[in-house]
Amino acid sequence: MNGDNRSIYKPVFIGGCPRSGTTLLGSMLGAHSESICVPESQFKIGLISKFKTYSNNIELLKKDLFNNKRFKLWQVDAKEVKNYLINNSITIQDLLDFLVESYSTNHKKKTSMWIDHTPNNIMYIRTLNNTFNNAKFIHVIRDGRAVLASIRKTDWALKNENIQKLSTYWASQVSYGLAAESFFPESVYRVRYEDILTNTEEVIKGICEYLNIQFEESMLSTTGFVPPEYTKLQHQLIGGGLQSNRKTAWELELSKAEIEQFEYYTGDLLSYLGYGQSNRMLSFVGASGEEIMDFNFLEKEINRLLTRYRREQNIK
Repeated sequence: MNGDNRSIYKPVFIGGCPRSGTTLLGSMLGAHSESICVPESQFKIGLISKFKTYSNNIELLKKDLFNNKRFKLWQVDAKEVKNYLINNSITIQDLLDFLVESYSTNHKKKTSMWIDHTPNNIMYIRTLNNTFNNAKFIHVIRDGRAVLASIRKTDWALKNENIQKLSTYWASQVSYGLAAESFFPESVYRVRYEDILTNTEEVIKGICEYLNIQFEESMLSTTGFVPPEYTKLQHQLIGGGLQSNRKTAWELELSKAEIEQFEYYTGDLLSYLGYGQSNRMLSFVGASGEEIMDFNFLEKEINRLLTRYRREQNIK
């Protein structure tokens, strides 16, 4: 047990909007000989926030931990974890160190650094920084239009959301990262997904310098993490090498109208981040007078007005 809020392993938290390349980068850093990339760990924030309660109620801790579907993906030995919880007076750092050690042992890899690629890390950098004195943070940014196109291919949430909600979701996630960069300028390192694809070695060497580790050629591969079976379809680049054409694939996957709407809703954020804009921003005003008009709504509204006009003019 470490006795303070310093992990015995160096924790590296990668975060960003989902579908921005957090898993891809995790698989590259996890290929380093002294690191392990663990499955996503959304459950850790709940553990951190409730740990004082857990200290007096180990049974509640076991229940919350073993009922969490994300924790189950770690596939650590439940009996070993239960014995550890019962026989030790632990801190949250101790518990996460134990889980990392168990995962590393299962994958037959000795490590001094663990890579956590959970996208929503970007929302909790202050919490994680307060919890782990020796943590490092990497903010991955991707062109929001590419994120939009990528999200639409997944089998999870947001599929049926309209362009406005998807656009503002991306903007809000990026904003968390920008705020963290401003608040912790020495601790948060920004990386662009597109640069990982096209300028790979330079980007990875820059990250190694930030993490104070030696660059290894193996890190240019994407073999340092094996995604859970149910996510393999949406993580096809993992283990299969980088594909530079993914940088601009969104240009063919989104319609002109979708691109225009995305750029309208996100304002100048794309340009602030170094991404170009189409300059085809729409001038339509939506039904509320405050937002851009959805094209389906526009078609319906035109048909409604035409029907009303015909009725008033007795046109059949």
